Amino acid sequence: AIEGRLDTYGVVLQSASALLSEPGFVDLDRFRTFVATLDLPARYPGLAGIGYVARVRGEQRHALEARMHAAGVPGFAIRPEGERPEYLPVVALEPLDERSTAALGLDLGAEPHLRVAMQRARDSGLLAASDGASKDGRADVVEGFVVFQPVFLSGAMPDGANARRTDLAGYVFSPFDTAEFVATSVQQPDDRQVGFDISDAEVGRTLYRWQPTEDGAEPASPT
Repeated sequence: AIEGRLDTYGVVLQSASALLSEPGFVDLDRFRTFVATLDLPARYPGLAGIGYVARVRGEQRHALEARMHAAGVPGFAIRPEGERPEYLPVVALEPLDERSTAALGLDLGAEPHLRVAMQRARDSGLLAASDGASKDGRADVVEGFVVFQPVFLSGAMPDGANARRTDLAGYVFSPFDTAEFVATSVQQPDDRQVGFDISDAEVGRTLYRWQPTEDGAEPASPT
């Protein structure tokens, strides 16, 4: 059930990537309309949003910031500050709310676990997921993860990792709410004495833990 739902969600991200043919930028109104038509909470539970990360060369930084200001995002600035050869800022994230607005301009390439996932997606040309963010500072437990779909300047996926690195325009991405995604993908046990964990063996982290309570309630959250 989980694998099948992930495949479905992957198709959604691939569809979104078709909107992004211009390197380093996205039509914000068109992107917003596309995501709104998906009705994410009802049709894709656990998919916390859909966004776009642009690949920006160091010398293109100020031009992108100016263009985002002109497009109606006046406070847009790539952060953290500092000169880098390349930036991977969030330029769109829908649905737009307080949390997603705060993410605009954030250079995901500055986050090691996200950068590694993006590099995997870029070199393979396929979807790749991050190993998750730690919950409450614990290295063994994941609160959520992010999935990236590479977007190439030429549209079609180039042959070979080197060609993909050269042709990369950016990434469509989606943050996942692990608890909601698993709870709506896996049937919970009827036996109140049965619990289970779902783990990512590759990174040695628990993604989700089901622990029935004594009063029969059904908690569904990452540990």
